[in-house]
Amino acid sequence: MVSFINHLPMQTSHTIIRLLQVTDANVFTTYRNDDRITLYQEPIRMDTVTTEAFLQRMNQVQHLPPNYWVQFGIACPVSNLLIGDIGICLEEGESSVDIGYTFAPDYQGKGLALEAVGAVFYLIFSYTPVQKIRALVDSHNYRSIRLLERLNCCKTAERSVIFRRELSTEYVYEKHRMSVPIA
Repeated sequence: MVSFINHLPMQTSHTIIRLLQVTDANVFTTYRNDDRITLYQEPIRMDTVTTEAFLQRMNQVQHLPPNYWVQFGIACPVSNLLIGDIGICLEEGESSVDIGYTFAPDYQGKGLALEAVGAVFYLIFSYTPVQKIRALVDSHNYRSIRLLERLNCCKTAERSVIFRRELSTEYVYEKHRMSVPIA
């Protein structure tokens, strides 16, 4: 079983990586459905009951099951207020993961994503056998592209995709394990 969850919560200088909580429901649905966020990803259209059930499932996660997206919260260390989330999907065979991340608009452009996503990369490479982290990003999402490049991810592919019934370009970024021992 692949897991780093027993190392959560993990505090960085300005963020906490933690399990999502039912109390995050309002903040989670608000930023996930903000027009500035849904420009590059599909909105999450869930009613309160469905959102709370989803967050409860994410709060009880004990490992990363293959082919299943698990979301983790990114919070402010002072208030524990949710400011974003990061999803991880372990591929069959457990040698790679796909990641995706979302930050509330008020917390973008402050270096928090770099800090938090970098911490999750550290957790993945330090406590799992995963050899590769992959992220898919819209070619117009310049902030996300810059973030991945600052994390030393390499663009490995460019592909055409249909997003909201329109042809779009998506980049594939990857970061490979660099002899980081598993703790």
